[in-house]
Amino acid sequence: MKTNDFDRQMELENEMIDRGRDRYFATVARMKERNAEANTSYGKLLLKRGIEPLAGRIDKFIRESKAGGAGRRHKAVTMLEGLDTQVVAFITLRKVLDTFSQAMPYQRVAVLTVGLGCKVIVLDHISIVVNPHLAGRSTDPQRFSDEDLLERELSYGRSGFRLQFMLDTRLSDAERYPLKLKDLIVMGTSTTDAPEKPIWASGIGNVINDLPCVGLNGDRYHSVAHIHGGWIPYTGSVMAIDPAGRGADETAVCVVKMLNGYLYLTALRAYSDGYGDSTLESIAKLAKQEKVNHVIIEANFGDGMFTKLIQPFFTRIHPVKVEEVKHSRQKEQRIIDTLEPVMNQHRLVVNREVIQWDYESTKKLPPEQAFKYQLFYQMSRITRDRGSLGKDDRLDVLAMAVGHWVEQMGVDADKKIVQRREGLLKEELRAFTSATGASIRLPAGSVVDPMKFEFVTLSTGAGRSGGLNYARR
Repeated sequence: MKTNDFDRQMELENEMIDRGRDRYFATVARMKERNAEANTSYGKLLLKRGIEPLAGRIDKFIRESKAGGAGRRHKAVTMLEGLDTQVVAFITLRKVLDTFSQAMPYQRVAVLTVGLGCKVIVLDHISIVVNPHLAGRSTDPQRFSDEDLLERELSYGRSGFRLQFMLDTRLSDAERYPLKLKDLIVMGTSTTDAPEKPIWASGIGNVINDLPCVGLNGDRYHSVAHIHGGWIPYTGSVMAIDPAGRGADETAVCVVKMLNGYLYLTALRAYSDGYGDSTLESIAKLAKQEKVNHVIIEANFGDGMFTKLIQPFFTRIHPVKVEEVKHSRQKEQRIIDTLEPVMNQHRLVVNREVIQWDYESTKKLPPEQAFKYQLFYQMSRITRDRGSLGKDDRLDVLAMAVGHWVEQMGVDADKKIVQRREGLLKEELRAFTSATGASIRLPAGSVVDPMKFEFVTLSTGAGRSGGLNYARR
């Protein structure tokens, strides 16, 4: 490397370091201004490490105080009895850390902590004991209504909601794995069309027993319970590609299509031979077969090299828009935050053939390694802990594709069905009037529903006034 190039590279690296440092301190300063220092990186670390020791000390304090003996009687014991000490520890540490860098007397911090703790824990528990029907209701309706909390639960996912809005720091084994196979809708899918609104149900009649299931004990696939509306073309089809990074990583590819706020995983592929021509050609052919109109490629490895390699194959086989995406968040957090809300709402539909292919694609591997490469094993085993999965290529590429559609998923499927039917009826009425010369008038602002109208009389001809009457049934 030339001396000038080396010096320039060093300047760039030093500039990156300076900007990163400035951004970090700016974030810390902003959190301090908001009295939210517990949300900083060091605050989160101290909070995570401090809950268990503090909860143990609280338990010890309660036991020793109840044992009697010499010394003062602590009134706080009567308030702490029956409460979850880990939640008490969480609230206490959070409030202390929020005021970590402030010159504040301990008494003031204690007042703030007790105020928050009493409001969230003591009053909540007492209210539920006295009025069991309040369980699951908002403790502060003026700030968070029940409807608002329901929307937030759908947005955060079950595990995130329990932590952020119920202060539940403990997760059972089942809750540690937030992505459940039972939340998927499994059915046969088409390359071009999909049902307007597939309905999910957890009944025993919907459990699928003829597909290999690698989920945790009790986690099963469920078939579609009912299809509301007809089959119509997808509104879009995206292919996501996660190029192999290093070692035994796979180049993972999936196709996810969207209709009325529902996402359809129609195809999945994984390649272990790197960036060979056969792999690149196979990916381009899959895009053509699935009628993909947008391709997104993770550019974190190789600085876009994979995109440059595969672009000529798309140009020759299936011309399509190709876009690179980059990720900076912790992978496990990003995957769960993307997939959990969609799966909790049963908005992710999986093609039966994808499940079968995913299972059979690893048969050549040793049994102890095969499961780790499978999408649905990765889906059911991921946690928020860094490095919780040995292999995550297939799950990561699915999260990429789903993330592409997230902003367009706020669609009410029922409204879309009504709008489509209105459009079809209006087209039929236009065709009818064009063919017969009849005149049709509908009340201004009326909602056209073909099930509520019937034709009564129609008269046309010279010298007569043509008209079409309709009546509600």
